[in-house]
Amino acid sequence: MKKTIVLIVILFIAVIVVSSLYFSRLSQTQNASKRYIAAIPADASLLVSFNNDSTFYDLFKSYQGFELLLGKEEMKDLGTLKDTFLKNTAFSTLASQQPVYISFHAKKDSINWLLSMPFGKVTDPDFLQNNLDSSIFVQSIQSPAGEYYELKIPALSRKIYASAQPENTMFSFSKSLLESALDKKASHLSELFLDKFQENNHRNSSPLQLYINHDRLKNFLSSLTKKTSNTLALFESLNGISMLDLNYKSNVVMFSGTSSIAVSDSSYLSLFITQKPVSHQLKSWLPIDVAEVATYGISDYRKFHAGLEKILTKRKDINQLQEQIRYIEDKKDVVINDELLTIWGNEFAKLTLKSGVEIGLIAIRDSLEYSLIADKISTVNADSTSRQFDNSNLLYYSLGDPFKDFKRPYFTYSNGYLVVANNQRSLFDYLTQVKDQDLLINEEDYALYDKLQSASSNFSLFIHRENSNRAIERNLGKPFLKNYNDKENFGYNRFYAFSLQLSGNGDQFLVNLYGEFKEEKEGEEPQ
Repeated sequence: MKKTIVLIVILFIAVIVVSSLYFSRLSQTQNASKRYIAAIPADASLLVSFNNDSTFYDLFKSYQGFELLLGKEEMKDLGTLKDTFLKNTAFSTLASQQPVYISFHAKKDSINWLLSMPFGKVTDPDFLQNNLDSSIFVQSIQSPAGEYYELKIPALSRKIYASAQPENTMFSFSKSLLESALDKKASHLSELFLDKFQENNHRNSSPLQLYINHDRLKNFLSSLTKKTSNTLALFESLNGISMLDLNYKSNVVMFSGTSSIAVSDSSYLSLFITQKPVSHQLKSWLPIDVAEVATYGISDYRKFHAGLEKILTKRKDINQLQEQIRYIEDKKDVVINDELLTIWGNEFAKLTLKSGVEIGLIAIRDSLEYSLIADKISTVNADSTSRQFDNSNLLYYSLGDPFKDFKRPYFTYSNGYLVVANNQRSLFDYLTQVKDQDLLINEEDYALYDKLQSASSNFSLFIHRENSNRAIERNLGKPFLKNYNDKENFGYNRFYAFSLQLSGNGDQFLVNLYGEFKEEKEGEEPQ
């Protein structure tokens, strides 16, 4: 009996020792992954992470998605760097099976990247200079931030800058970006970003991860566009970090993961994080010429509107809205909160057509209650086909940002939905399309694309690339407009559509991001 007890004690102690060693090493590994990206400058909008191993390169050998977005020239240059350094015996020994990080930094008219690669063991700081091929011209540069090198590689048409540290090396075509990374006094990635990265990095087995730094997303979008659309503006104030894994499919750029929202966030989209996902019912309302659709789902309207009122208060819009509501209630003998807010269902959407016309769709919970309140707050038009609100901003007060531009819209009720537009003609033309079944759902391409999308969410953004083309070209800044139209180097014209879907999960969003493209066959001319 005593021997048994002694044996159990010994085993117990062994387990504690082994566990301590395991978690100690695990902590060291986690801290290492965090340390590897700590030097990346704070203005990084995006960070891509993958492992330097043959499995990764074999998987994406014929994948065209990255090339279509980044351009053939950029991918060719990245390939040259890979061949120059990772096929170098000295480098490959240190970098094999190590992570590679590429961060993207938005400037006024360009997006620069910084490539960071940890070494498997500590090495001599002169390692880089001593192991380069003799064909590469190397010039040492001394800066206040530290020493780095200017490299001229024969296969590259531009200079690249590199820094060699005992534990890692960094490369960039931007001299100022590399200097910022070396400068210990400069701002680098936030502690929140580092912690979330470390947490995700530890448990991740995806071949490639994408991290989105919401704090810098506004700068990223501003560098791309002359004017941010109302829908994209929703993301400019959404504070937090998204951590997405690449899901491999040969003709789709497809990521899924989570988006952690900061506790201090007060953006419109954050209202949906505690809502349960809602099944989409609006596919049969999308006309053939739709360019963009932003769909919203709410499972608890009371909770949603309570949050909306807080946002409107912070924007200092609430006083004017409440004063207007008091005026309506006195004049119309109606109680807006009890009679109007109770008719809304669990889904609403804003459609933007190819022409630029905007259409609003709102699910109605009870048609009888709708008809009673409609008579009190609107006037029927002469032809009796539609109504117009007698006062402005009632939809903005009810549902928020998507309806801010629908001041006193025209509207009608049809098959469980309120359909709104800013003029009668737009409303009539849209309803005619729906009646004539001139719908996107009848297209084979859309039917195939729709299979990629989740059947439920709290926010879903669908962009039909071809129908949005005019708006995209109008809003893009000059350098990016040139890239967008460069069919020889880029492949934006090959994309059918893009989608982003967010589903509330209590304290974070579940995220799905898609972009389907037509694969280019070998020898095929760009379209």
